[in-house]
Amino acid sequence: MKNNIFHILYLILSKIPDVYYVHKYLKRIRALVLSFESTKNIGQNVSISSNVKIWKSTNLTIGDDSIIKDGVIIGGNVKIGKNSQILSNSYIDGSGGIIIGDYSQIGRDNYIYSHDHDIYNKNEKVIYSKETYYPVEIGNDVMLFSNVSIMAGIKIALGSVIAHGSIVTKDTDQYGIYAGIPAKKINERK
Repeated sequence: MKNNIFHILYLILSKIPDVYYVHKYLKRIRALVLSFESTKNIGQNVSISSNVKIWKSTNLTIGDDSIIKDGVIIGGNVKIGKNSQILSNSYIDGSGGIIIGDYSQIGRDNYIYSHDHDIYNKNEKVIYSKETYYPVEIGNDVMLFSNVSIMAGIKIALGSVIAHGSIVTKDTDQYGIYAGIPAKKINERK
């Protein structure tokens, strides 16, 4: 019952626009209200903008000083490290589990999936294909620019950078810079 009350209160607060003079306090109040739900573990100084949708059944951990911008959708089992940012309109589907490290940034309009469908059996209608779940790990000090898609089961290594519009279908190397569809290593951070 208590979880339902706090979740309804969060839903109401998430609809209030971030007005200039009170936006800093309202963003922290949203995070505080979420922290009262038993399936949420919210750190200190977390900032959650308006219109962030968090599925009621989500097991969510957010580290200290992290920021979630407007229009983000989060569901499943998601752990976000400290001092990380998820920018506007990103979709985080943690049905198979997602870990985002410390000091990482998920850019605007990104999609991170931790589930897929077993589409290879031609004797089964594709609409009824079995869902498969694979965790996604995004390391510390990672930058995903805008419009990036991360497929289920991928590990983005420490310090990796993924360029705008890329689709990541394979694990990355530490400090690698990746671009393209599918994303390929094009350089390294030095």
